[in-house]
Amino acid sequence: MQHLRSINAAPTLHQRNTQATTMNDNNITRKLMKEALHAITRLTKHQHFDGHVALREIRIHMLDEDGDGLGVWIEYNEDTGELDKGMIPISAEMLESAEESSFDGSDADILGNKNLLN
Repeated sequence: MQHLRSINAAPTLHQRNTQATTMNDNNITRKLMKEALHAITRLTKHQHFDGHVALREIRIHMLDEDGDGLGVWIEYNEDTGELDKGMIPISAEMLESAEESSFDGSDADILGNKNLLN
């Protein structure tokens, strides 16, 4: 039988820190999702993008502090005229090897433009 005091006891410092971290993580996630939606909306209206880029696929990487997470993709299927959607787990190692081989600097003027997302 548990003692009544232990049931109603205030959370320990460790429990409070864990709760604060979880709440902080949830706030960070919400802020990131909100900002991602804002950035995508702004990109589609930007002069470098609007009317110049015919998208056929969008990929979004959602990663934790270690670089692991989930990849979400949506692509236009030319054969069916429909959008295909999917998710794939991502590891930090996958992204590191892809980044080393894919960036050649040709888009540096767009990628370096901080105002593009604001």
